[in-house]
Amino acid sequence: MILPKKLYVHKFNDLVAIKNPTPFFVTLVNISIDGKTIHRDIDEVIKPYSEINIDARNPKWIEFSTVNDKGGTTPPIKINL
Repeated sequence: MILPKKLYVHKFNDLVAIKNPTPFFVTLVNISIDGKTIHRDIDEVIKPYSEINIDARNPKWIEFSTVNDKGGTTPPIKINL
């Protein structure tokens, strides 16, 4: 299973919402919106069957990687919004 591709990403007003419809925790790293890195104090963990929101004004695309089961990162995923 390629978990990152199961995430649902959409924009809503000035937010980018990332929904995790799976029974697994997902850790996002190296998040950028329109090429601008999103700086957070900690990695963004999305709980099973939940969603996170990231502030963004009129975003065109988002790119991120996830942490895999071995602690490494997946190749970046770019999603047009």
